[in-house]
Amino acid sequence: MEDELRAGVVLGIFRANNLLLRAGGRLTTGADLDSVQQWLCLGEIARSGELSMGELCRSTLVTKQNVTAMVDRLAVRGLVSTAEDPADRRVVRVRLTPQGRQALEGLREPTRRFNAAAFAGIKAQELAELARLLTALVERLRQLEE
Repeated sequence: MEDELRAGVVLGIFRANNLLLRAGGRLTTGADLDSVQQWLCLGEIARSGELSMGELCRSTLVTKQNVTAMVDRLAVRGLVSTAEDPADRRVVRVRLTPQGRQALEGLREPTRRFNAAAFAGIKAQELAELARLLTALVERLRQLEE
């Protein structure tokens, strides 16, 4: 019984992920981004102001190779800039450019509308519990990868 419940939760998460990726793809196309992952990277950099590549990998749960390629594409498009860390030249730091901030700003209202529609009918308390449970699940999955 518990195995079936867990399998159903995993299947539900996979299905939700597929639908969210499709919706995110539509939103990012309107903002001239290539992927939801690029949006995620820009958002993480914006929240922190500046991140090392390693910090960006950890916060987005994306491999170093994929983050490097993503940051390179974002830099070519003028959405981020990179620079050596003055304290450690082996470390590359990433920050948003004004164009990167503009791209994120262009996503703000369409994202707000989508989220309002997607979560319509779900109470704030239920959303808070869902956020808590997803955070706990992500942390557990991170531990399993170590």
